[in-house]
Amino acid sequence: MSDVSFDEEPQYTPVHSYASAPSQNSKVPFLVRMGVVKTQRSAEIVLLSMAVVAIIAAIFVFIQTTSARKLPPPPPTTVIVR
Repeated sequence: MSDVSFDEEPQYTPVHSYASAPSQNSKVPFLVRMGVVKTQRSAEIVLLSMAVVAIIAAIFVFIQTTSARKLPPPPPTTVIVR
């Protein structure tokens, strides 16, 4: 197995560093254009607040749907003795 060799030229792809590139959320300019906010900072606060509200709503729905529900008691059984 160690005697395997390939005759292809190595192909290098550029590595993009996304951590160093400034990130621009596409919703921030939308909120500014719509007149909801005036600055990028306030748009970020609005988006963060919406995310927090969505997470709280999801937790509430999850708790409501998975909580232990009381099942109705079974119908009484009648025993006929002869």
